[in-house]
Formats: sequence, structure tokens, C-alpha cells
Amino acid sequence: LSHNQIRVDDDKAILFENHNLKRLLLSHNKLEKISSETFRKLSKIKELSLEGNNDLAQIDAAFVECVVDLELLDLSHTSLRSFDFLLTPSKCFIHDLNLSFMDLKELNAGIFTRLAVLRDLKLNNNQLRCINKSWFIGLDACLESIDLANNQIESIDSDSFSNLKSLQTLLLSSNKLTAIDVYSFGQMKSLLSLNLSHNQIREIRATRKQQESESNLKLKSVDISNNRLTSFRDVNKLIALTRNSLIRLDLGSNRIRVEQQQQQEDHLNSSRLELSLELLNLETNNLSNFKFSDFIIKYPHLKSINLCSNQLETIKFYN
Repeated sequence: LSHNQIRVDDDKAILFENHNLKRLLLSHNKLEKISSETFRKLSKIKELSLEGNNDLAQIDAAFVECVVDLELLDLSHTSLRSFDFLLTPSKCFIHDLNLSFMDLKELNAGIFTRLAVLRDLKLNNNQLRCINKSWFIGLDACLESIDLANNQIESIDSDSFSNLKSLQTLLLSSNKLTAIDVYSFGQMKSLLSLNLSHNQIREIRATRKQQESESNLKLKSVDISNNRLTSFRDVNKLIALTRNSLIRLDLGSNRIRVEQQQQQEDHLNSSRLELSLELLNLETNNLSNFKFSDFIIKYPHLKSINLCSNQLETIKFYN
């Protein structure tokens, strides 16, 4: 029923009476309010899309109690500002929640506390400026993916994601980050994919010393492309925490350059690590001096390296 003119003016109106309906797409209609009665007869609904109802500004608190089997809820492109209906005392099975494109500037602490099986949370394309650890209370054992891309995030606190022990995918692309601390991710033992592309990152920090063996980070894919990094030294701080797990690293479209002395120092500092990297993207940087033999030693499993659009004149393959 997407892309129609459906609206509900009567709070007592029951929109559908079908106890067996499992999937309902009402995106891009004229809904302004969802009352406790609107979906009362849809007790077995599992997927509900309200995306693109731009004037939808209110959902009654009893809403979730009426759709007890709901698993996927899409509220993107709506005008909601209150999410009290998510705090229902009833058991809730929502595992996929889309709150993107809503112009959200802030979220209340504990907003998702009752969503005990939430796995995928989309908060992309909003106006969030910071990440508050209190948003994720109650999600430490279930949340697997967070999309925070295309917001206004300028910094990440060291404990912002520290309790999310099940998180596997974290998307922070297209924000306003200028620096990151590797220990903001150091205790995320399930994190496999991290996307920091299209920010303004100039520096990767390691603000506290930690033994390599103490790190829980097992990242397989890191994307830091389209930033403002200039040195491999910063990148090595992140690589050192991956515990021989990193397979794909995208550093394309930065400003990385390697002087001969720096390349030798970086090689010596990381020679004790057995790095598992297979795919490395270095296209569109400022590389003019590249000693391929050092990379073969440092990354013995390397299968693909992209060096397009640099300033290379010659490549030294062997000592």
C-alpha cells in the first residue's frame, strides 16, 4: 500500500482486521498519528514500514502491545520526536529498527532499554553531534550493527561503545570526525567491520598504553578512505590492536606520503607483528617513494594492493 494517500483521522479506527497478516508496507502515505487501535487486529504482524509518512509525529504508548510479534519497524523519513512507545512493559521482539532521515538531534537515555533482541539499529542521516553511551543501555548482549553515517558527529568518547559486546558492524562514515582514539574501539571484542570514510580525520591517537595481548579487537575490515591522513604511523596504531585479524584496509583518497626514513622506522616498529592483511587500497594519495619489498615482508598474505593515482615514478620490488 505504499505511495498512496492513506490517513487515519479517527483515533478509534482499526485500519486492518486480519489476524494472519505478517507484512505491511504503508510507506509514503499521509499518516499523522498511530493510535493504540490502528493496528490492534494485527497481532501477528512481523514487518511494518511507515517510512516516508512525513507528517507522522505521534505513536501511542500502547502501540507495541498491539503488535507483539513485530520484528522489523521502519520509521525513517517521519517527524517523530518522542519514542516512549518503545518503552512498553510488554515483551518486545523488534530486532531491526530504522530511525534514519528524521532530523534527530538528540536521543533520551535508555531509549532502547526494552528492545532486548534488537540487532540492527539505523540512525544514519540525522543531525546527531555526539554519541552518548546511555543510548545503548540494555543492548550490550544483542546489538550487532549500528549505522551512524551522515550525521554531524565531531568526536567519539573512549567509552561510547564499550558495553556493546556483540557489535559486529559500526558505520561512522560522512561525519565531522577530525581525530579518533583507537581505544574507543579497543574493547569491542565482536567488532568485525568499521567504516570511518568521508570524515576529516587527520590523526589516529592511542591515548593510553595497553599491551597488544590485552586488546579484544578482532577487526577484519576497516575503511578510512576519503580523510586527511598523512602518515602510516597513525594507521599502525590501529593495526597493532587487530591481533592478526585485519584482512581489508582502505586508505584511499587521503594524503599519505612515505619518506624513506619513515618507511624504515614503521617497518622496524611493526616487524614483530604477523599481519594478515590481504587487501590494501592506497589509491589517490601522495606516495612518491614506495618500497614494495618492505610490504611483502610486513604483509606476507597480501593479495591485492591499489596504488593508482599517486606520484610514483619507480617502485623498488627487491632489496
